[in-house]
Amino acid sequence: MNDAEIKAKSDEIVRLCLVKWKIKNDDERILKFKEELPYFIQEFDDSSMPMIENLLQRFDYFSHENVNKRLVELYNKISEDYDLDPMLTAYSTVKSATGRINSSCDYISDFKHFNHISKNFVFTDIDTATRREEWLYFDTVVLVDDICGSGDTLKSFLKDRYDVFKDKRIIYVVICAMGKAITRLEQFASENGFNVFVECSVRFDKALEDSELKCRKSEFKGLSESLGIYGQDIFGYKKTESLIAYYNNTPNNTLGIFRKKTNKNHAIFPRDEDTKISIEDMKKAREERKRNNYNNRMVSYSD
Repeated sequence: MNDAEIKAKSDEIVRLCLVKWKIKNDDERILKFKEELPYFIQEFDDSSMPMIENLLQRFDYFSHENVNKRLVELYNKISEDYDLDPMLTAYSTVKSATGRINSSCDYISDFKHFNHISKNFVFTDIDTATRREEWLYFDTVVLVDDICGSGDTLKSFLKDRYDVFKDKRIIYVVICAMGKAITRLEQFASENGFNVFVECSVRFDKALEDSELKCRKSEFKGLSESLGIYGQDIFGYKKTESLIAYYNNTPNNTLGIFRKKTNKNHAIFPRDEDTKISIEDMKKAREERKRNNYNNRMVSYSD
């Protein structure tokens, strides 16, 4: 495609996507999407572009306003369907295995705020909450998250805390969930004695495996590798093949071409790749600080 054709194609995709995503005001990520899309389109030839357009037509972006609207809808639904008793319901997140903050922390805060839930029933650290006396009296625990792609994170979370959750009704509230993940969670709960219910705003299937593009998976893999995307990044975490991005980040479940920045790939919804902790780098930084402190003291003494 020439420059004029690329611009026309880009403008049309933007127009259709903004209508589908119900975008009223461009946020930072939408502006980035508009900026990167023409360069993204240039990466694909005439034979692969129809496949990319097919995926873009099914891609979902959730603005902050959209997410909050869905969090309110989900709260109203579970309040009615499960007859929640406000005094006997605790709210929390699926705690990260590393103990670090994750996207669900953003969601539980908004869930509490927009649904007017008392802070005394919302727990940022579930393990601390389970050691409190009131935990014995909660009959329901609502766990809030952004996406359920494979269900493995929740399964590990519950298995590690069997004794504190075995007698609770657990409602897993997520914006998006894969249909197969919900089925696996229900089976896991039945086999392990948990009482788990999954409530989601959007249910999705694998972008390639469960669509007319299934026969082009090998082609997609080769295309991704040609753009510097390899391994688990190609089809997303646990090969989830999702087509999802949120206002605060893009899940690692999403197909790599849309979220993984490389020298060859202009990701339209890049995932934040936080700096990893390196013990060696920390040691070096600590030694450097010691040297600087020592030198500063010597200068001070000489003065």
